Amino acid sequence: MTQVYANKVIEEYLLNIIFDEKVDKSKALPSENFLATKFKVSRLTARTELTKLLNKGFLKVKKGSGYYVNPHINAMKGRAIGEEYKFSKKVIETIDNSYLGKILESTAFQIDKNLDDYIGYRKIFFDEKGEASLYINSFILKSEFEEIDLDFIKQSLISFMHANDVEVDNQVNLVEVLNANEFDIHLFGSEQKLTPVVFGILVSKKENIVEIFERRYRLEHFKLQFMKTW
Repeated sequence: MTQVYANKVIEEYLLNIIFDEKVDKSKALPSENFLATKFKVSRLTARTELTKLLNKGFLKVKKGSGYYVNPHINAMKGRAIGEEYKFSKKVIETIDNSYLGKILESTAFQIDKNLDDYIGYRKIFFDEKGEASLYINSFILKSEFEEIDLDFIKQSLISFMHANDVEVDNQVNLVEVLNANEFDIHLFGSEQKLTPVVFGILVSKKENIVEIFERRYRLEHFKLQFMKTW
């Protein structure tokens, strides 16, 4: 396991704990020693990842007791859409930027960048039965990231942004119910005539639109709270 990949894996592991509603937040997080042993890294590497999350406000420290989840974080804002399907299969592939133009035409969203300044990918989530639950057409601003790592994004876009020190300031969503398109029917089945769609943008603290996305759902899997997730 390379150093960079080890850091990503540890961060993803910790974020999954932080945003898991079933985890008892009154108990300490895994220690440096535990992380070092589990992921076969040095204690320094483990400490570095814990410190990063501490500095970003996700954690707090109790002297002599270790690291704890900060009870004041806004879990809904930081919750990854993939958390609902974290035990399910995810598939990711690149898509053409012409689709970004279609999203902009369908919404009131405006960008001050060229379409080519973004890179697009499609991520499909499958439930435990192997059925596609939703898919995301996402376009992220290339200049905000040192490199585009689709394997990392496949696991969590939130973690990928954190790893690149991209701080999100706000999210704007638009929810519609549209006629199912050709790909919806291919993925969800011909019986789906209407598709719940969440269009959205993520704006960084630098006031850049770092992501423009469209999430399309299998009808029976849509929940209103998904409007507020990343």
